[in-house]
Amino acid sequence: MFADLQRDVLYGLRMLRKNPGFTAVAVLTLALGIGANTAIFSVIYSLMFRPLPVKDAEQLVSLAVIQGDSFPRQLSYPDYRDYSEMKEIFSGAIAHNLTLTQLSAEGGSPERTLFAVVSGNYFEVLGLEAVVGRTFSPEEREQMGAGNVIVLSHGFWQRRFAGDPNVAGTPVKLSGKPFTIIGVAPESFHGTYGLIVTDGYIPLTAGDSLSPGIRELLEDRSDSGYRVIARLQPGVSLEQARAAVAVQAKRLEQEYPDSNKGVRALVHPEPMARMEPAAVAFLPPIAAVFMTLVGLVLLIACANVAGLLLARATARQKEIAIRAALGAGRLRIVRQLLTESILLSLLGAAGGLLVAQWATGVLSSIRVATFIPFRFDFSFNYVIFGFALLVAVGTGIVAGLVPALQASRIDLHEALKEGGRGSGAGSRQYARRLLVVAQVGVSLVLLICAGLFIRSMWNFSNKDLGFKRENRLLVTVALGGYDEARGRIFYRELLERVRSLPGVRSATTATYVPIGVRDGRTQVFAQGRIAPLEEENRGVMFNAVNTDFFRTMGTPIVQGRPFTVDDTESSRGVAIVNEKMAETFWPGQNPIGRRISIKSPQGPWLEVVGVAKQGTYNLPGERPARYLYLPLEQNYSGMQILQVHAQADPMALLPAVRQKVRELDAEMSLFDIKTMETHIRHGKGAVLFQLSSGMAGAFGVIGLVLAAIGLYGVMAYSVSQRTHEIGIRMALGATPGNILGMVLRQGVVLTLVGVALGLLGAFALTRSFANLLVGVS
Repeated sequence: MFADLQRDVLYGLRMLRKNPGFTAVAVLTLALGIGANTAIFSVIYSLMFRPLPVKDAEQLVSLAVIQGDSFPRQLSYPDYRDYSEMKEIFSGAIAHNLTLTQLSAEGGSPERTLFAVVSGNYFEVLGLEAVVGRTFSPEEREQMGAGNVIVLSHGFWQRRFAGDPNVAGTPVKLSGKPFTIIGVAPESFHGTYGLIVTDGYIPLTAGDSLSPGIRELLEDRSDSGYRVIARLQPGVSLEQARAAVAVQAKRLEQEYPDSNKGVRALVHPEPMARMEPAAVAFLPPIAAVFMTLVGLVLLIACANVAGLLLARATARQKEIAIRAALGAGRLRIVRQLLTESILLSLLGAAGGLLVAQWATGVLSSIRVATFIPFRFDFSFNYVIFGFALLVAVGTGIVAGLVPALQASRIDLHEALKEGGRGSGAGSRQYARRLLVVAQVGVSLVLLICAGLFIRSMWNFSNKDLGFKRENRLLVTVALGGYDEARGRIFYRELLERVRSLPGVRSATTATYVPIGVRDGRTQVFAQGRIAPLEEENRGVMFNAVNTDFFRTMGTPIVQGRPFTVDDTESSRGVAIVNEKMAETFWPGQNPIGRRISIKSPQGPWLEVVGVAKQGTYNLPGERPARYLYLPLEQNYSGMQILQVHAQADPMALLPAVRQKVRELDAEMSLFDIKTMETHIRHGKGAVLFQLSSGMAGAFGVIGLVLAAIGLYGVMAYSVSQRTHEIGIRMALGATPGNILGMVLRQGVVLTLVGVALGLLGAFALTRSFANLLVGVS
């Protein structure tokens, strides 16, 4: 048996080498189909299924909360403590968020860094130990102010401290405050923020040194500022955990109705929510759409190879007939042909891995226009390799079995006759035509999907976002070591100096920029509101902005007034709402003069003085969202984004802006410098469409090329089989034009049938991702 198999393999390799054109086309076809599938599976696996490199990662789950029809969000620290006390369900739980700091060390220049502020049990729950030094001690975990210590990430330790094995004990300053390095995290661990790489870890007990007032926030149930990961107790299932936290959420709603009314708790496998809690709402449908699209590419590839194998099996009828006449049984013939198709599939798999490696390399090289260090790691692993191999072998069996069975079922007498070349071709012609119709239909589905995504990308790039993007410069400034009084003076003087520069139309500062990686969210209570509607309006996005913000950003005030210099720290609290928020809170009423609170239903109150035009704030294609603007003078922040409206090229102003900053503070560093055009084109909002349109477009082109190859192959083979018929027709008076028309009609009919089926398929499929498109019906 083994000897027969060895002979089949060697003979199959000789036959493939004897027909290099056929082999090259079939291998390339399979390589494109398998490579595309492997690349997309790599991306989806990385985003949704790859476990953290920690102890027993399968036991980790993500906790989030949701109100009404909003997206899932993070937890407050008091809620985190309550859920972590469920010892019968969780063996431990951690809370974490991110903070931007400026790190200074002796002998080096200040550097902008991104640290994770974590609960003290962070490394203990994850089962990680330091590779240098130690992690947090019991005192540092539990006692506020017990010690300003940090654990560095392995990458930052290598880059900033050159892998110094004696780094533990090194004093540094974070935003001007003294800290001590106590250890280095493992090399494989990049944090618990998915695509974001952190430079190190700070215990929550030291957070007060970086953010004064954090002690109060740690007791505020309305501050949903922490992502929570919990470890299930051994033997506890995901469904049991969901049932238990649902009961706990009801209890918290009863005990704390002001902050927890209508709040439901969610439990998901940790990788599903690693990017952010809201990812569980949109990642699965996006993954399903692209797995469907790339599956269609593989379907075309399989159909194409099956068509090639059918044609080749027909051309080998005499060879097969001779082998049968010499005593080869049907099973032997099928095994030989199937061996050749599986060899083809293995060669295609090898090519597919090369294609996938190139594609994942391109996807991993994507860069987002932000100072936050994103890490797109879509590299291979054994799971991906096994998937590719399985697809390859399955493709070989599916694509080779039907033609092998058909080729083995021949009439020896007809096949051995001189004119038997066309015998038995009728059923095979129908099979090939059916495959071509399927290829044309599927490629049309892919092209339509690609066109929709590309059109969405174009629409997003050109749509009215509620603010202007032309000639705007964005520069982020973070004050390290400044108290609030000194920080206020710094920003006032900076604005005065920048506004006086030649070429500056206007300038302002704000805490956030629309469609950025960071955004602010706050609860909102309206004076006199009916209680059942309150839960709909928690988690409203907000931005603290300076005077001249709306003029600088080009956001019209459609009612009321913008903020002015009279809206100071000591004056009455004011706010501006957008059109959606005004419509939601006060439908059919004048919102000017109404009062809201971001603290509690009892106040303190802010008076609404204006309504701003509706805009896009978080993601392209989002539904109209409620948005709140607060004056920076009444809501101070140490980190602000300087926004400058230039008369011409905004980047030409950068040297002068840097000089004005140095005049105020020679050691101040600026970061995340870019134009608003760059922010929109390459920022968080555009990445989704760049990936979508790029991959869908590639799938469409690949599908079209494969379909064209398949259609050409069927037509060429059909003409070759009808040579005698064509000769007779011409002998009876048919002109070359008649013959050409006859052949073209056959091709056009096949194409039109495929187009009709493709339109129906596209109509059905595109309904499933209509909410991912922008401005496209």
